[in-house]
Amino acid sequence: MYIFEDDDLYYSGQSKYCKENPKRQDLVLKTKYHLSRLVLEKQDDAIICKQINQYGVVLPWTVFRLMTFGNLTSFLIALQPEYRNKVAAHISSVLNQEDKIPAKILLSWCNAPRYLRNICSHNGRLYSRLHHTLPAFHRSDRELLEIDLDNDGKTLL
Repeated sequence: MYIFEDDDLYYSGQSKYCKENPKRQDLVLKTKYHLSRLVLEKQDDAIICKQINQYGVVLPWTVFRLMTFGNLTSFLIALQPEYRNKVAAHISSVLNQEDKIPAKILLSWCNAPRYLRNICSHNGRLYSRLHHTLPAFHRSDRELLEIDLDNDGKTLL
């Protein structure tokens, strides 16, 4: 079994994250499907073949190296908050206490570039367009940013 197939990563006792929530089930199933498909698509890769022959599965760090930005973002979104917070804590472990990155900001910064990349890859334009998926700003970065109140920061001029 792959680590990303473990239901404990996605479900908890909270109603929003419980196994009986149909939206949650759909999100988790889609995430598991896309990650499984990713491994299957790369099954002829030498490292993948070696790990499957030696261990019976592809090791987690190899799966994460194969993930696209979209896969990684979807995986983080699907995780229950406890594990999202652990990921954010690990990523920001080298930072000062006041600069620690909350999971909400980490998700936001994973999702915003994915959104922009998808617009570009489908021949969309970035300028003079209202953008709905914006990165959240960390409190320590707000003073570095100049926000145009007329523009509301949602369009590229």
